[in-house]
Amino acid sequence: MRLRRRADDASDAPGAPRAAVGGVETVFAGVLDGRRLWLAIAAQPGVLALRGPDGVVDLPREVDDRPGHLAARLDLASLPAAATSYDVVLVADGRATPLVTGPLPAARVPAAPGGDTRHVLERADDATLRLRTEPLAPAYELVTVDAGPDALRLEVTGPDGPLTLDTDDLLGQAGPTMAPVLVGPDRLPVRRRDDDLPDPGRGAPLPSVGRLRLRWSGDGLLRARLAEADEA
Repeated sequence: MRLRRRADDASDAPGAPRAAVGGVETVFAGVLDGRRLWLAIAAQPGVLALRGPDGVVDLPREVDDRPGHLAARLDLASLPAAATSYDVVLVADGRATPLVTGPLPAARVPAAPGGDTRHVLERADDATLRLRTEPLAPAYELVTVDAGPDALRLEVTGPDGPLTLDTDDLLGQAGPTMAPVLVGPDRLPVRRRDDDLPDPGRGAPLPSVGRLRLRWSGDGLLRARLAEADEA
């Protein structure tokens, strides 16, 4: 990963961090894989961390040795799967100083491993950087798709373990418009695993069989429909 200072981080850029905030400017921040928070600031003493309602959170970390930077990857897997907001801070000499950031680029963050939580970076009104943990509704995850000339077979896993969907299962839920595919005893949706695409419908096309069409929705959930005869 190459660290590059964004143009909108300049001190005179609109929305840039303000000195009055008294924070440490962020060079890079991102939750790239759903599980780890990647951080970098200019080289200085201290440790990068999160501060929650009960104080600084002790998280497993990997230090990234980059010349001129203090960089680390914080493992978020141990954070509670509850709606919580954390300040991103630099801890030095027993003091936690907030990190500040310019406007964050729009990005989709994949669900954390296990599929029950998502960790989202936010820029507060005072330009400080925060991490918001949000629980996700229960769902299954698509594991594999096996497409033949006349049949589809989908392997999913979720709260009730692995399940298999075949063409008939999907046809039974498809209609003239895209409808969510629901599986298991509790009729839960199927989510795309490790989904960080801004438009998964276009970026991760799914196979078709006969009139059956499958597509990911904008929020990474599986949908199905029956195409018109002329379209098929």
